[in-house]
Amino acid sequence: MSNAQQNIEETKEKMIESFDKHKDCRKQYDKDIFSRIKMKDASSKFVFGGILDGNFFDLGYYDECLNIKNDELAIYGKYCLASLPLTEIEHLFPKSYDAINVSRKRLEESKKRVPELRVVGSDPLQVGYHFGICVPDKCTIDDLKEIYPLLTIDESLCYSKTQTSEMNAGAIISLVVVGVVVLITVLSTIYDIINEYQETGIKHEALIAFSLYSNGRKLLRSSKNPDQLLCLNGLKALSMAWVVLGHTYANVGVSAATDNIVFLSDWMDDAKNMLIISGTLSVDTFFTVGGLLTVYTFMKTENFDLKESFKAVPLMYLHRYLRLTPAVAILVLLYGTGLLSYISDGPRWGSIQDLLINGCSEYWWSALLYIQNYENVQNLCMSQTWYLSVDMQLFLLSPFIMIPLKKWPKYVMLLMCGLMVMGIAIPFYIGYSNKLSGLLLNSEQPSFTYQYYFKTHARFGPYVIGMFTGYLIYNMKKVKKPLKFSMIFISFLWVLTLAILITCIFDGFHLVKHTDNALADGFYLGFNRSVWSCAVSLLILLCVFGNGGPVNWFLSLPVFQFLSKISYSIYLIHYGLITIANVSARDTFHFNNFNVILQFLVILC
Repeated sequence: MSNAQQNIEETKEKMIESFDKHKDCRKQYDKDIFSRIKMKDASSKFVFGGILDGNFFDLGYYDECLNIKNDELAIYGKYCLASLPLTEIEHLFPKSYDAINVSRKRLEESKKRVPELRVVGSDPLQVGYHFGICVPDKCTIDDLKEIYPLLTIDESLCYSKTQTSEMNAGAIISLVVVGVVVLITVLSTIYDIINEYQETGIKHEALIAFSLYSNGRKLLRSSKNPDQLLCLNGLKALSMAWVVLGHTYANVGVSAATDNIVFLSDWMDDAKNMLIISGTLSVDTFFTVGGLLTVYTFMKTENFDLKESFKAVPLMYLHRYLRLTPAVAILVLLYGTGLLSYISDGPRWGSIQDLLINGCSEYWWSALLYIQNYENVQNLCMSQTWYLSVDMQLFLLSPFIMIPLKKWPKYVMLLMCGLMVMGIAIPFYIGYSNKLSGLLLNSEQPSFTYQYYFKTHARFGPYVIGMFTGYLIYNMKKVKKPLKFSMIFISFLWVLTLAILITCIFDGFHLVKHTDNALADGFYLGFNRSVWSCAVSLLILLCVFGNGGPVNWFLSLPVFQFLSKISYSIYLIHYGLITIANVSARDTFHFNNFNVILQFLVILC
């Protein structure tokens, strides 16, 4: 047994011996020696293993503790995740001072480069080391504070099978709503299948709206219609996978109990990992595709009339809202009412309240109104849905460009060129004037996200570029004799496109170590995303007009049509799944590319 462990155990035993013998906590502890041994075995061993690599967790054995059960003596295990600040560890274990001091310095260095490192939602430098302790279930928080006076113990991080909480009214309502939706889905599917096999030929569309059979067939059905711009399916599917991968990596420092968190600083120094660090560009691909489809779809409408088009705008808004909101509303209900908190458990399960539930329980309305990127930015409901707010706001503004575009194309095209320039200038100004880092990972995240990353006025550039591209595609498709270019010129365009895409991904590597160059950061924020969007647009143009070769073949594969159709659902649910997997884990997570990618594949599948 290490000196640290022996010190803790001796302190614990002395405190228990001096504890009031009439307390239920002490009585249970004295009743059964076997249960007492199991509680000791299930508790942390206080050896500070891996602390130099940033391991601030000794979780003990959660399930062993909760499975302690002696019905005859009414003794049951209770698990609590407690914390001991580093300053207290240094005083309590002076022989461990050197190791803890080195760990502190390494963590401080890592936090300078990755400011948002967190442990159970808090700064490890302030919270310190986390211990799993197993005690009789009769021990209250006050009892535990007397036994472990130096430890910080939160009621939300204590668990016992005898202390099951009843569902609140909101959670019950959520469960009923989910049950009703499931019942309607089952009945709709049965009705659909019966009509299909009886070949009555009569199907009421409203009655099969929830049918798994019909909707499943629609999802699996592939199209070869060139008007659908099939290459966009591959772009959307791959971009969504990139989003999920990026969020899996991001949660290593947020919701996972990572046992080598300081390694993240070394990981950033490897250039190949810019493929992950630059993953935020996937969002700009979605903005580009969104703007493109909005204009392209509108331009194909026939019998255009300026006044009638503007009159139809409210209906366009309503259609968009009703198409996106039901899925969001269901998840907001599950999160906001706390039903989510009943689906799993684990040593750190109590932190689910801060990570997923509180934002929706307090600010659910801002998610449903798509204004989260400006209202309640510090406490988002489903944090990934900031994108939906930006996308919705850009869509609301789009009619004021695309309707005049059909009437006065030359003037509006000039206007869009001006907006593209503003889409570069505004992010540059925001970044430079506020001294923001060019990269999300090594930024002071509140400033970066609240002032730049979440803001529509800072992110509209790629959307306008997409709108411009959509108009080009529409016009070029109308030409009976499309322009033809030489193979040399087409090859040049492909080399240019791929070179720009690769440069945009890896260009930020020079900012990883140098975080104090406001001008370089400003230029990066101003140009990188718009240049990426231009390259994506050029790639789309090449694919749409028969110059895509194997790239267009790959992006147009039928499997991507299916994945593109479910990409919205994946976007909504993946972040919650990652968080749930991390906070319900029984052991620490060892950060390396293989482990994170393995978790990503599990989440994606």
